[in-house]
Amino acid sequence: MSESITVNRLPSITWNWLKMNSDSVSVGFEFSKADLNVRTLPEGISRTDFSSFHSELPPPETACGSEISRIIDRTSEPEVFTVSGKTTSPLIIEMPAADGARECGSVIIHAKKDSSANVIFLFKSEDSAAGFQAVKTQVYAEENSSVSIAKVQMLGKGFVQTDDTQIVCADSASVKFTLLELGGHHVMSGLNTSLRGYKSRFTSDTAYICRDDRILDMNHVVLHYGRNSECRMNVNGTVKDSSAKTYRGTIDFKNGCSGSKGNEMEETLILSPQAVNKSIPVILCDEEDVEGEHGATIGRLSQEILFYMQTRGIDRKQAEKIMSKAKITAAAAGTGSDEIENEIKNYTDRIFNDEY
Repeated sequence: MSESITVNRLPSITWNWLKMNSDSVSVGFEFSKADLNVRTLPEGISRTDFSSFHSELPPPETACGSEISRIIDRTSEPEVFTVSGKTTSPLIIEMPAADGARECGSVIIHAKKDSSANVIFLFKSEDSAAGFQAVKTQVYAEENSSVSIAKVQMLGKGFVQTDDTQIVCADSASVKFTLLELGGHHVMSGLNTSLRGYKSRFTSDTAYICRDDRILDMNHVVLHYGRNSECRMNVNGTVKDSSAKTYRGTIDFKNGCSGSKGNEMEETLILSPQAVNKSIPVILCDEEDVEGEHGATIGRLSQEILFYMQTRGIDRKQAEKIMSKAKITAAAAGTGSDEIENEIKNYTDRIFNDEY
């Protein structure tokens, strides 16, 4: 029996007629535990049992929602990766998905005091594959740790995915998050970051290409609890054909986070009159001594850019291709891995060559 569950609920709901408060997904089947392929495991990072995991930090919060989180928890015990030193090469975790898969995967990244790490997640399948993948990633960044998390989604055109990233930061901890949404049919991306510590930092860079009749739904939230905490969120992508994309970006200044700063910016390139774009940047404030900024740029290529391209023999279609690829290429550099950058380049070359 099929059950519809709510996903990516906006923390502070708006008018229902806007149809932006949440997304939903049908789950009427049993899930299995997803395969986890650790491509590289650098020195300074160990793979440990969940039973031995402990942190004094409060558990991070969900952005996708408690319903899908419970399904993941009862299907898949978390795989734990503990960072105890300063690593120089990336931990690369691949979650391959076969056609027809209905899988859940759960990972905890525990960065101990004064440690640093670069962690890259790859979600891949054959281009023609279909299925359902539910993922939960929890990041515990202890005092003075530095963590870079990158997620690259290249699933097949029939895949549904919920991807819930939950982050909590202690004093002087810093987390950088890079997200590339490139495939799938209906993708629901949740991000919730709790800046609990004094001078904790969070930056994110999201890039996407939404094409054909695909749906991309994003709910990204940063909660400022600690004094002098800072966040910066950038979202940059292209919506074309008859696809639909929704972005909810919330910065929430909690009581007691005096001296904190938050900034979110979104830039959306729309290449079709049939494409649907919804954006709702939100700043919530329960503290006086804070700075919050947000903004969005949504539209087609400007006449100035088109004129510049055409004077160099580049027509409109090629100009759109160049600008769309540039958004992805810029974000891909944030993975910190030449190997992964090449995989992203090969994937985007293939999809753009097929479509232009």
